[in-house]
Amino acid sequence: MPVMTAYAQTQQNHERSHPSNDEKTSFLLGMSVYFGYLMELKPKQDRRIRTHRPNPPSYAVAVDITVDEEPEVDKENGTETWIVDKEPERSLARGHILTMWRDDHVIGSGRISKVDGLSRHWVTFRLAGARDGLRVRVPVPWAGLSGYASHTHTSQYHMLSPIPEPHVLFKDTPPFADPESNPYQFELTCGKEIRLRAKLEASTHREEPMEEPVQN
Repeated sequence: MPVMTAYAQTQQNHERSHPSNDEKTSFLLGMSVYFGYLMELKPKQDRRIRTHRPNPPSYAVAVDITVDEEPEVDKENGTETWIVDKEPERSLARGHILTMWRDDHVIGSGRISKVDGLSRHWVTFRLAGARDGLRVRVPVPWAGLSGYASHTHTSQYHMLSPIPEPHVLFKDTPPFADPESNPYQFELTCGKEIRLRAKLEASTHREEPMEEPVQN
């Protein structure tokens, strides 16, 4: 092979294996445009607060909670409601044994027996095994609602009272920017939601507890 031809072929092979700076720049720009296109196709992130449905009631789970300095006392109805001030170590659910703390002092304890009140942003639980009328109120994101209670909250959200306002940790966050938009998203399958809707409609004309039967 002539020397010049061999040299030319060697140069071509070198250029293929070592692209020029212009080729590298063109390649990087193309990849940047491609990834930008993929990001546009990605669905927008749902900023609603996800809540989790608890496992069947457990009577062996003890949870410490921090509450406000003073409870809300309703003498007419004989209730004493303590408001949860800080996020507990786990979502509060039926069956949990709560110990209420304020600073270094124990206020009281009891087992969550049922949902006793539901508003847009708060859940009130009644405590059993404690003095009569003792209750705790917890922000919705820190409560583990049953399927029935969570479906009730979702389907009747705009009929629920907006008072009390969201906990201070939530009320100024993006999901709460629109006061008429439901900022919560519960984990319910389509089939489960259909069954719960039927149950809710069937109970329209009769009193129905907001809890499902205990699963043994």
